Amino acid sequence: MLSEPLQDSDAEARPVGHSVVWQRIDEYLVLLKRLWSNDEPFDHEGAFYSVKGGYVPRKGLHGGDLTIRLGGQSGTALKVAGRH
Repeated sequence: MLSEPLQDSDAEARPVGHSVVWQRIDEYLVLLKRLWSNDEPFDHEGAFYSVKGGYVPRKGLHGGDLTIRLGGQSGTALKVAGRH
């Protein structure tokens, strides 16, 4: 009897490793906050993202000062959540 493979929303991320996924999330959030708060364009060359002349001219009311909620119970997840 053949069965269908289980649907797993995290399957794409799993092969690279749990810690790497959280590192990518951390870098993304750092860039997002910089885009929302910097008054001038910036360049960024990181492990996962590359930005040249990154700048958002029309920022929201709170700029980069937003509450970000993350879920996770591993030490890595808690470090990233605590940082943001």
